[in-house]
Amino acid sequence: MGSEECSDQTLTIIGMQLVGFLANRSFERAHALFSPEMKAAMTSHDLEAAWEGVTKQLGLPQGLTGSRLESEGNLNVVYVTTAFSSGSLLDVKVVFNESCEIAGLWFVPPKSEFEPPEYADCAAFEERDCAVGDCGLPGKMTIPKGEGLFPAVVLIHGSGPNDMDETLWETKVFRDLAWGLSSDGVAVLRYDKRPKARPDLFDSSIPFTVMDEVIYDALAGVELLIRTEKVDSSKIFVLGHSLGGMMAPRIASLDNRIAGIIMIAGDAAKLEDAFLEQIEYLVNLDGVIDENEASLLKETRETVTKIKELDITEGEVVLGAGKAYWEDLASYDQVKVASSLKMPILVLQGKRDYQVTMEDFDLWKKALSGKAAKFISYPKLNHMMIEGEGPSTPSEYTLPGHLAQDVVEDIVDWIGNLFPNSV
Repeated sequence: MGSEECSDQTLTIIGMQLVGFLANRSFERAHALFSPEMKAAMTSHDLEAAWEGVTKQLGLPQGLTGSRLESEGNLNVVYVTTAFSSGSLLDVKVVFNESCEIAGLWFVPPKSEFEPPEYADCAAFEERDCAVGDCGLPGKMTIPKGEGLFPAVVLIHGSGPNDMDETLWETKVFRDLAWGLSSDGVAVLRYDKRPKARPDLFDSSIPFTVMDEVIYDALAGVELLIRTEKVDSSKIFVLGHSLGGMMAPRIASLDNRIAGIIMIAGDAAKLEDAFLEQIEYLVNLDGVIDENEASLLKETRETVTKIKELDITEGEVVLGAGKAYWEDLASYDQVKVASSLKMPILVLQGKRDYQVTMEDFDLWKKALSGKAAKFISYPKLNHMMIEGEGPSTPSEYTLPGHLAQDVVEDIVDWIGNLFPNSV
């Protein structure tokens, strides 16, 4: 088709047609809508595998609930919102070139209005835009209203290219944390993670480490808080979630001005071991391991062995990272580093978390016994510290929810006990 045919209506129809082909498992017909470059990058079999991943998580497609057209630079993008049998919604993001051919395809959570949690008093604080680190990462600082000086927390994300709110489907746990803590007298800094704001720095051809991914910016965040008016520079805390929790001891070891660390669902084991445990949990959820799951398990074990042996060639990407990244992690023992710290530590863990488990929690308790450490676990919370029932599954992450109020209150109480009359 020529560019003159690329009307808004045409693009919307093609986007909806693509989703219809996927729903009917007509992958060859869907693939025919791709541009030549897209066809080379994603075969029809790749497309089928991607769609299978969606339906395994969300169930069978139940119909379209809407669409919208947006522009991203010189490209037109159609979002087709699709309902699934699990009750979840998904946006199929279809990117078009000037010839009305599909040049990009993603499955993303739909845009929605996120309501603040009940424990957030938005009149109790103000929120300011800021920039973090030498990359100028977009960030927000929530500062309680009043005279100050306030204790402050910098939030450190989990794995992946997270935004400042640590948005996952219908949840924004870092926004919940920031608004909840600042409602109770604690200033909070959150920011887009470097892989989110600057993906060009994490191209497969560029060696990077955890320092580049996480730590440099976390340290810059601490520095920014120390220089912020109304923040008490002697009461700066690092709060890490998941990978961020795992890295919190390392961050604290590099800046003696940090008053303490808070680890939420922080890995005590090696990252690659945690990944294998997650896959083992997921393939066993229904009590039956089928042929595809057995193959996935075998491939995962081989990948983990490859990482442990650092059998990674130059330019090769394994679980999203190259050799330099895995070498960096191999040299880091978070439990040992945490044990060496002379500062208060708070460890929080959801008992329903299958990504970081109570085994990790027990390892932290054993290693930090006799230290200035406090440990709290929550029977109903998952990896995102959101309440649920029964065994945790990936599909529950797609449901709306808020960080549990108990988590916010326990953090505030812990800081208040360390520094009476500060919150």
